[in-house]
Amino acid sequence: DHIDGIQFVNYGENVIIRNNIISHVNQGIFISTFSDVRGFINFTVEGNLIYGGQSGIGTSLPIWHFITLLGAKDSRVIGNTVIGRPDESDFLGQIMLGRHESGNVLTERITVKNNIAPRLCLQDGSTILEENYNLFYGSQSNTKCIMSGRIVNSGSQIIVLGSSTSSGNPGFVDRFGGDFHLSSGSPAIDSGIGGEYSFDLDGTIRPRGNGWDIGAYEFVEISQQCTFTNAYWRTASKSGGQQVVEGSLVELVVEGSSCEGQTV
Repeated sequence: DHIDGIQFVNYGENVIIRNNIISHVNQGIFISTFSDVRGFINFTVEGNLIYGGQSGIGTSLPIWHFITLLGAKDSRVIGNTVIGRPDESDFLGQIMLGRHESGNVLTERITVKNNIAPRLCLQDGSTILEENYNLFYGSQSNTKCIMSGRIVNSGSQIIVLGSSTSSGNPGFVDRFGGDFHLSSGSPAIDSGIGGEYSFDLDGTIRPRGNGWDIGAYEFVEISQQCTFTNAYWRTASKSGGQQVVEGSLVELVVEGSSCEGQTV
């Protein structure tokens, strides 16, 4: 038995899995066909955060699959943040492309970009259409695939990474505290490329700054803390302290703000 986050089995077409937070499960986003040769066509996995995990059931791994595509075709993994258990220094976790151990349907022509993850694993003759603008970190080798708690060496492929893919510490705000937003100075800031999504996991419009950020969160800099002497809501006919009818357009009036001219 195991606890799943999002799972598709055998066959599917034209699916978008977007802006989900998945934690403390054994399988994060798991898309796998056992025998259906059609597999999964035109799937998009974008803007998701998969992290943490309980101690694995029947395995030493906290999560068996973070983002795993087994038997997918012409699909995309874009702008996700993948984190192993925050209390483990080697950040167990991966984006895995391959075939199910009991099946024969390969994963082919996959685009992988703008992701933060410990590593990318390509197994069993599967193919990548485009890999670039990812940030990989952690101590594990990209040539070892982990499936159901076992390291699968035979059939794993060395991946030629794109010129704009990098490795290093992502610079999260508080990795051990579970805050996976980007801190100032993170190498993921402005290092991505335009994606298919317009908003990050918080609903922030992308891009901000000088370019797209890598991962599920766009960096938002708070330049200063504003103070004010008084604030109240008002409509065209009512001012603060009076009842406002539901659905009315209201305005927040700020008096004596120390951030004059800025958006509050």
